[in-house]
Amino acid sequence: NPKVFSKLIDLFHDKYGVEEAEEVWRWLVEIGEVEPNLNHFNVKMRLYSQALEADKMIGLKNTMEENGIRLDVVSYTMLVHVLGKRGQLEEAERLVSEMQGKGIKPNVVTFNPFP
Repeated sequence: NPKVFSKLIDLFHDKYGVEEAEEVWRWLVEIGEVEPNLNHFNVKMRLYSQALEADKMIGLKNTMEENGIRLDVVSYTMLVHVLGKRGQLEEAERLVSEMQGKGIKPNVVTFNPFP
């Protein structure tokens, strides 16, 4: 069940941290219990955003695109916020342009510096 998958990842993150949540993610995918979708990837993206792990977020973005999973405004907004917090403003601006080029409209949250 996709909702259970997302909740399980959240619970492991809250109780044990990012690495353990990633381990549960890998295990569930390896055993074929779930085929990750956009919502699952956004849960993982959120874990990285909370830890300000911009590089991991970019890597996850690339993995999503390689697997044909189209990022949404939520995915891009998390990326933009973390890049902004890390002072990587040019990269954040590039991502806003990229999302607009793909027909994804930034919203007020995307441009809010205090999410």
